[in-house]
Amino acid sequence: KVGITGWGVGPVLYGSVAEWIVQFRKGLRKFTNFERLLRQDPTGMIIQYIYVGDVGELDQEAGETMLREYPEVVKAVFLHVVSDQRDPSPVIPPPKLINGRPLVFFKTYVGAAVDA
Repeated sequence: KVGITGWGVGPVLYGSVAEWIVQFRKGLRKFTNFERLLRQDPTGMIIQYIYVGDVGELDQEAGETMLREYPEVVKAVFLHVVSDQRDPSPVIPPPKLINGRPLVFFKTYVGAAVDA
């Protein structure tokens, strides 16, 4: 086995070919993978989460569901606004609160760090 014992964040939770064929399932898969991560800390007292995604591939749907269902462990959701448009530049939506937790849209990772 290659690696350093006791190092890392746990399992990598991949999707499947099904999400490439049936695109609308991507958000659900991301949320169910998040629930699998939650089972690593059944007390909900040790691990806290900040979800970082983008506005493509249903990351927003997954992040909003995390905030609705698990606000006690999800501290914030940050979504990178990506687009293939240059003119006009994509509009950055205003932040919003879901269950008292922020959902923040950002254009650059520096901007996300400032907002954090």
